Amino acid sequence: MKDIIPAKKQSPILGLSGMGGGVGSNIVTGGGINPGPDVWDTFSTNMFLGSNSVQRPEIQVDFTTAEEGGLSGGAVLIKLRESGGGHPSIISTELPANSYLRLTNSGAQSNIGSGATWFNNGWRLDSSSLNLNSNNRPYVAQNFRRRKGFFDVVTYTGNGVAGRQIAHELGCKPGMMWVKSTSNGQPWNIYHTGTGATQYFDGFNSNTAGTSSTRWNDTEPTATHFTVGNGGDVNYNGYTYIAFIWADGSNDSQIFGPEGDESIVKCGTWTDNGFVNLGWEPSLLMYKRTDSSSNGDWFMIDQMRKWNYNGDVERIAFDTGGTDNQNGEPIIRNPKGFTVQNLASQQYIYCAVRSGPMFVLPSANKQKYYRDNTNFSNNTSYPYANYMNTNNNNQTNRLDLTWMVLRNQGGNRRVQTRMMKTKYMDFSDSSAYSDAAFANVTIDNNNTSKFQLYNYQSLGIQSLTSSSATAAMFAMMTGHGFLDIGWYTGTGSTQDVAHNLGVDPGMIWVKSMNWGGGKWQCWQKDLTAGYVVSLDRDWVASSDPSGFGTDNTKQNKDTFRVINDSHTNSSNTSVNKYQYMIFPEAAEYIDPTDNKTVLYNMAKCGSYTGTGANQDINCGFPTTARFVWVRNVTSANWAVWSGGDSQNGLDAGYFYNWDNNYGRQQSGYALSTYNGTGANDGGFQVRTDAKVNGNGQTYIFWAIL
Repeated sequence: MKDIIPAKKQSPILGLSGMGGGVGSNIVTGGGINPGPDVWDTFSTNMFLGSNSVQRPEIQVDFTTAEEGGLSGGAVLIKLRESGGGHPSIISTELPANSYLRLTNSGAQSNIGSGATWFNNGWRLDSSSLNLNSNNRPYVAQNFRRRKGFFDVVTYTGNGVAGRQIAHELGCKPGMMWVKSTSNGQPWNIYHTGTGATQYFDGFNSNTAGTSSTRWNDTEPTATHFTVGNGGDVNYNGYTYIAFIWADGSNDSQIFGPEGDESIVKCGTWTDNGFVNLGWEPSLLMYKRTDSSSNGDWFMIDQMRKWNYNGDVERIAFDTGGTDNQNGEPIIRNPKGFTVQNLASQQYIYCAVRSGPMFVLPSANKQKYYRDNTNFSNNTSYPYANYMNTNNNNQTNRLDLTWMVLRNQGGNRRVQTRMMKTKYMDFSDSSAYSDAAFANVTIDNNNTSKFQLYNYQSLGIQSLTSSSATAAMFAMMTGHGFLDIGWYTGTGSTQDVAHNLGVDPGMIWVKSMNWGGGKWQCWQKDLTAGYVVSLDRDWVASSDPSGFGTDNTKQNKDTFRVINDSHTNSSNTSVNKYQYMIFPEAAEYIDPTDNKTVLYNMAKCGSYTGTGANQDINCGFPTTARFVWVRNVTSANWAVWSGGDSQNGLDAGYFYNWDNNYGRQQSGYALSTYNGTGANDGGFQVRTDAKVNGNGQTYIFWAIL
C-alpha cells in the first residue's frame, strides 16, 4: 500500500463532493494554515449555441451553496458573438427570475419569458431573446459567483439622501461597481478604483469619465459599504437599484488558494505599453480607455475564445450589438499578467479575473483533466468526428492541450494548444507551427454537434485523410499541480521563465513555435543534471550545453531555467518564440479534512529501470492509469504511449509510437493496466517489450489517472 505522507496541501475544504472548490474555511488546520476557496467554482467562461428555448450549461460555478455568512448566488454576463444585434445582458440570482438587464439600454429590467433557474453546477434559462438565447446563434457567458474577496450583488431602494451608505459583503474594498435602476429608465453608472469616487462613467460607451458628487458622494467605498449621492441614477427616492461589485484585489481580498493568501480578481490601471503584473495568469480581462473617447469602448477578452501568445485577440465591445472583433489590441496573456503593445501614451482601467483551478481536483473530476477517444472515424455527414460527447451539449470541459494520431495508418502526431489558435505543431518532427485550417483539428464551444475555429472547449476531427481513416485524440486541461502550458521569448542568454504549475516540475517540454529547426527538448527530474531528451528523435539522453543548464534547483514551483542556446536553437535563441508544457512530479490530491495528507495522485512523472519481466509501476493512483507515456533514455528508441476509455483504464495491449510511420500497434508485451493491491498504489504495468522494459535500461514516464 502507498505510504500516506504529509505534504504541503493543494486542495481546499470541499463544499460539494467532486467539485474541488467549495466553501472557504476559517478553521485552522493541523498544519496551521488556512486554505482558501478556489476560483474553479467561483468563476468560469463558457460558450453555448442558442436554442430559442431551454439553455442549461453545466459548469463548475456553484450558484446555490451558501458559504460562511450565508453568501450565495451570483450573476452571468451574456453576449452574442456575431453581428445582427444582441446586446450584452445580465441575469442574476438577485433579479426576479423572469428578468434581465441590458448593458446598452437605460430601461428598467426586461422580461425573459419563463426565466432563470440556478444550480450548484450552473444555470438554466428558458428564453428566445436575441440578447440571450436565439436559435443557432453563438454566445459567450461570463459566470460570477457571489463570494467574499471576489464579487457581490446588492439590491436597495433609493431614498434621495446624499451620503446614503449601502452595505455589501465583499469583506474588502470594491475595485469596480456597476449600478443600475431596475424599476425605472436610468442609465448605468460605473465606479472604478482607477478613476476614484469623484468620477463616474455614464453607461457602457466610449465617453470619458464625468465628475459629480451626486453619484458616489465623493466617498471611496470601504470593505463594508459604498456611498451614493442624491443623483437619480443611483439614489432616487422610491426607485429600486442593483449593484454588481468586484473586489479590488488588495490584501483583504487575498483569501483564496492553498494557503488562503491569494487573490482571484484585480482592478487597476495601465498607462502606455508594457507588462501589467497581476501575479497570476488572467482568464478574463475587462478594460476601457480613460484619456480619450477614441477607441474608448468597454471591451472584454477571455481565454476561452481567442487570446493567444502573439496578442491576436477576439474582443467584444460592450456598447455594440456587433460581432467579435478579430483584430483587437495586442494584449498578450502571460503566466503572471498581461503585456500591452502598440497602445503608447494611452491610459486604461481594467478588471482581471484569474484562471484556475488553484488546487489539484479530486478523482471525481478526472475527466476534466484528461479525456480521449481512441477509436473514431470519418463521418460522411460532417467533416469531423464527435469526440467530447458527454450526452449533454452544454457540459463544459475546458481543454488546453490536444493531440491527434491516425489509428489505422501512419501520420504526424499533431498537437494544438489553446494559445496557438488555429495553428498546430507535430510532436514527431521539428517543424515550426503550421496553419490548422485544414489540418485535422477544429475546435468548438457551442455544442457537441458543431465545430468552429477559435472555440477551444470541445474538440473534433476535420478532413481525415480518407473516408476509411480512423483516429485517436487525447486532450487535457491545465491546472495547478497538474499541467501548465505557456510561452516565452528567447533571449540567447540565461533566463528564468515564469510558469503557473505551482509545484516543483517533474518534466518540461519546450519547442520553438516559429523556427523550423528547433527540437522538442525534454528536461526530466531523474535525468543526469545537464542532460536532455529530444522527443522528435530516437536519441538517448545526452548532455546539452545550451538547454536547461546543470542546476536542477532552478526548475522550481515558480520558474524554470533555460540557458545560452547557441548549439541547438531549441530552447532559448534570441527573439524566437517558445512554447512549454510543464508537468509535476506528482499531482497530489490532499485530504481536505487536515489539508496536508496526500490521499492519492492524479498524475505522476517518474522513472524506472527495466527488468525484461512484467513489472508494476506504482503511481499512487486509487485505480489504474488511463494514460501512460514512456520514453527509453539509455537506448535509441522513440517514446510510446497508450490512452484508454475516458471512464476506465488503458487501452491495454495497444500503444502508439512517437515515430509517425505507424498507426496504432497491438502488442501483449508493452503496456497494461494495474489497479494496485492497496488503497492508493495503482498505476500501470510494463511487460517485456524493450520499448518499455528492456533489462537494465532506464525509462522516464508520465501517467494520468
